[in-house]
Amino acid sequence: MFEIFSDKLKLSQSFSRYFRKLEADALLAPSSIAKYRDIAPRLVKILGDINVKKINGETIIYLKSELNRKYKH
Repeated sequence: MFEIFSDKLKLSQSFSRYFRKLEADALLAPSSIAKYRDIAPRLVKILGDINVKKINGETIIYLKSELNRKYKH
């Protein structure tokens, strides 16, 4: 079995794994998963394709601020 958060796992790779799990477990409707797949590249664009081990509370605050600023209706 592979380690989910290896030292080299990038954000884009983690999204791919996450969506495969959602589909396998049927946790969300296919339309919801498709919408999340559309949004994921925006998150990578904002944060960069960073190592997931570098994501912390400050990263989330920054991401929320950027999303509010860029995509507020």
